[in-house]
Amino acid sequence: MKNKKQQQLKILMEKLREKERLRTSGEEAARRYQLIHNNRFHWTLEICKELVPDPHARVLDVGPSYFTTLLEQKYKDVSTLGLDTMTDHGGQRNDSTLALALPHVKFELNNSKDISRWPKVVPPFDLIVFAETLEHLYTAPEYSLAFLSSILTEKGILLVTTPNAAMIMKRFILLLKGKNPYEKIRLIGENPGHYREYTMKELVDIGAQCRLDSVYAEYINFYASANFIYGVLKRLKSTFKDSFVVAFWRM
Repeated sequence: MKNKKQQQLKILMEKLREKERLRTSGEEAARRYQLIHNNRFHWTLEICKELVPDPHARVLDVGPSYFTTLLEQKYKDVSTLGLDTMTDHGGQRNDSTLALALPHVKFELNNSKDISRWPKVVPPFDLIVFAETLEHLYTAPEYSLAFLSSILTEKGILLVTTPNAAMIMKRFILLLKGKNPYEKIRLIGENPGHYREYTMKELVDIGAQCRLDSVYAEYINFYASANFIYGVLKRLKSTFKDSFVVAFWRM
């Protein structure tokens, strides 16, 4: 009886995981992700071009996405880093990304806390784009920032983009509607949701602890808003904007 019950629960959990994979990682999820993030992709590329204009710079994109295809059009030497490309089919992935066949460093960033597991990456990179990834990690950000800084050239740039946790008006509006402002922890670890969002000050301070100096910092509204009040509020003050960008280099 006990084994039968466990088998039933196992089947149930697998059905729930498959349902979550389709919702977050299927073809429709990839199409929706690209549509929502299209403005962010192009804006981030412009920042990259401003900070690292050399088309021959060695570039690393953390977490392959459609943005990787834009980087590849600007820079001659682009690599990616993240989970195994054979099993990682998150909502941010699409056919154009998979078709690039760029050099890929397989590494789970949550394992950055164990220095012995850091992959050996040679030569180092002039630009590392760490976009919309930090908030998906369940380990302390110091670990991933320390690892990524270790594979930067002497004056290399580590560009981080992430949602602005200080955009409290967004959370306030959701709470007024009776909605939870925080995403539910997902059933699938290969495409996790947001575990923790940060403020710009938090991230700059964390970077400093990792001996990283911020050379560029800006609040940005990456995303269109369907809510009129939210759209107006996030334009009233820079700290109300939905996202921010910080560029670091090693001290």
